[in-house]
Amino acid sequence: LSKEEKVKYITKKMAKILSLTEEQKAKVFQINLDRANGHENAYKQGRKKEVIQNAIARWRTDLKQVITVE
Repeated sequence: LSKEEKVKYITKKMAKILSLTEEQKAKVFQINLDRANGHENAYKQGRKKEVIQNAIARWRTDLKQVITVE
C-alpha cells in the first residue's frame, strides 16, 4: 500500500469509531497524512525519536481541535 492508502485506511477506521462528519474526516485525513510525512522525514534525517515525538505531539494537538466530545 502507498502512504496515502495507509492514511486513508487509518482515517476510515477512526471515522467509524469516532463517528466523524465528512468535514472532520477530511481534516483528520490531512492531519494523519502530515503525521505520516513527518515520520518519513524523520527516518530520512536519522533523527527518528526526536522528530517522531514532535510529530505525535502535533498530531494529538491537531486532532483535539477537530474532534469534539459530545
